[in-house]
Amino acid sequence: ALSCVGSLWVAHLGPGEVVLFVSLLFYSAFTSSRGTQTQAIVADAATDEDRDAAFSLYFLLGFLSQPFWLLVTGYLMDKAGFATALTLLSATYIVGIFIVSFMKDERLPVSA
Repeated sequence: ALSCVGSLWVAHLGPGEVVLFVSLLFYSAFTSSRGTQTQAIVADAATDEDRDAAFSLYFLLGFLSQPFWLLVTGYLMDKAGFATALTLLSATYIVGIFIVSFMKDERLPVSA
């Protein structure tokens, strides 16, 4: 959610180099921390036997999707402008949150 807010903030801020610098600083803090959090979720969700496969899939999907999103972002910025492109990309964060909200943790509870 913070990545979405950061993207929208950068997309719709007013003119000024100082404002842009501060906004990008906060934006990068939100989006950079997302990778670490996602890796922790993958580690917690996978069993010991499946953890290597889960991380392989996580990194495969991550590295395969980057060129796709670069093309989409570049096209949107070229055709619709910077603010529209980042607003639409922010919507993908909301779609991702919506999809993940339907996932269930099927692990057995750990007994003490």
